[in-house]
Amino acid sequence: IGSGATFDAGDNAYTLNLTHCDVPVVYNGNFDAGNSTVLYSGACNQTIAPMYYYNLSMTNSDKTFSNTNIIGVAGAFIPEASHTYTVEGSSVEFNGSIAQSIPDFTFDKLVVNNTSLPSVGVTMSGDVTVNKQLLMTDGVLNTGVNTLLVTNTSPSAVMNGHYTDDTHQSYINGSLTRYLPKGHTGEEFTQQYIFPVGNTTNGY
Repeated sequence: IGSGATFDAGDNAYTLNLTHCDVPVVYNGNFDAGNSTVLYSGACNQTIAPMYYYNLSMTNSDKTFSNTNIIGVAGAFIPEASHTYTVEGSSVEFNGSIAQSIPDFTFDKLVVNNTSLPSVGVTMSGDVTVNKQLLMTDGVLNTGVNTLLVTNTSPSAVMNGHYTDDTHQSYINGSLTRYLPKGHTGEEFTQQYIFPVGNTTNGY
């Protein structure tokens, strides 16, 4: 997609099937995803381009997530479970205005920015690990019986969480496990470690 150009998928539920190896999308312009699905289906390693998708689906081989900008998903995120995904340095944002689901997956940076409230927000359908940062910008992240784990020991590894009113809030509805630095007692922590958890009755 050239500089200054726009690829407009329209409101139809088209599927854009990308089979080219390595870098199937060179993205310098604008991509209007509409209600489309972008399917990375090459039987070879492919790089997931940093752009805003509606549905993002991956199959047939290992994939590498671009680390140059945000990979946004407004609809469904569908990685085929039998493959390896290289996510170092990447940022995936769930930015839909409808209910969304996150499958069993490991992210480097995960951003929850879902505006479907007062609906259900984003719901985990499997265990989710975050290596670098979980950013709660907007919307509720429902863990259910699944494990949400943040492995980075930095205080900034989990950010935000807020409540303004019933339609402007962001928190984890369920449990959060995050790693803390080794060898420290509670009295030695001088920085705040945020656990933005709440529930549907009381909010955040």
